[in-house]
Amino acid sequence: MLCWCAAGGARVFGRACSREENCRPTPMGDDLYVSHPGLMTLEEQEDAEYVASYPPEVHALLLGKALEAPSPDAEGLQEFEKRPPALGFTASDLMVLECYAASDAITDVERRHVFRILRAQMLRQLISCRGCGSVRELVAVLRDELKAGTPATVPRWYSFSTTTMGPRRLGYKQCSSRGCLNTEDLQHKFLSCAACKVPYYCSPVCQRRDWKARHKHVCASGRDQREYMQNAGALLQRLSDMSLTGQDAVFGPGGAMMAVSSGDRSNIAASSCQAAVTAADTNPAVIARRAFLRAEKQRAKVANPPEPPPPSPPSGDPLIDAVVRVRQNSQKELTAAQLHSHLVLEMEWQDVSLAAVKKASSKAAKLAARPR
Repeated sequence: MLCWCAAGGARVFGRACSREENCRPTPMGDDLYVSHPGLMTLEEQEDAEYVASYPPEVHALLLGKALEAPSPDAEGLQEFEKRPPALGFTASDLMVLECYAASDAITDVERRHVFRILRAQMLRQLISCRGCGSVRELVAVLRDELKAGTPATVPRWYSFSTTTMGPRRLGYKQCSSRGCLNTEDLQHKFLSCAACKVPYYCSPVCQRRDWKARHKHVCASGRDQREYMQNAGALLQRLSDMSLTGQDAVFGPGGAMMAVSSGDRSNIAASSCQAAVTAADTNPAVIARRAFLRAEKQRAKVANPPEPPPPSPPSGDPLIDAVVRVRQNSQKELTAAQLHSHLVLEMEWQDVSLAAVKKASSKAAKLAARPR
């Protein structure tokens, strides 16, 4: 089996190195924590400062072949549907990655970095890494997909974004709680922080743990950061859309697009940006492109409709269970008064009061919010 030596070459060993088993990575904090070293562990600080330098073979796989995979959004949907299994890796490619991560010739920081890059590429392509804590375990998932000969199934709950600039969902999310190795999969869609919308969590337990440990110190700045990114993304989206018209005044040297892309906001002429935004909203090519993206999103939705929510377990209270059944059978949200009318007229609960229905409705909502 191939394995890297200290000189940077490859050797053949009779068995795989076991070094990686002693270096299970701790999920690194989001970008929110990079400017708050007091909230980061020593490992996370090392990982944040690390500059990757891989052998050509590994670089070509991690930062070449994997990055060439199509994007899981409405714009790249047609190519995404044709994607090969296992990120396009061959069996020999997977062996190279596995042996490199297990080699004694690399540091623990580099080993963790390889893990995070490979996991990020897999999650982006909707390949779940739930419970994987080493490169060897990630490679095992890819080998199974390669053996099956088909790419990972798209979950019914996944929606292909029509946004091409700014914050948007691309693939699966990982739990942001330090030490948790859970990722989204076919059955599990994570929820983000309700305030800043930046970190995602697999359960309320992980959310509470991360809040107490660190997130409460950066949540407000995370909300500001996301708002800035959304505003910048909206502007870049308009400017990108306008590239269809080839307006050199906006996109040429010194134009608004170049200034925004370089981060030099001092050179952005407000009139140029406003002109781009106004023109983008009325340009026929832009309108046609947006219509195409919406149609692609709807096509994916029709081909892979979301599953109905699972029935709630009996609560032990007949009135609460009746409210749950009425809600599940309804095609729209019902108010407490509408629930009361339905129970009285159609289910013949003549002695039930509106106050009792409101109380049961509140309890039913809390039961539905509990993770199953």
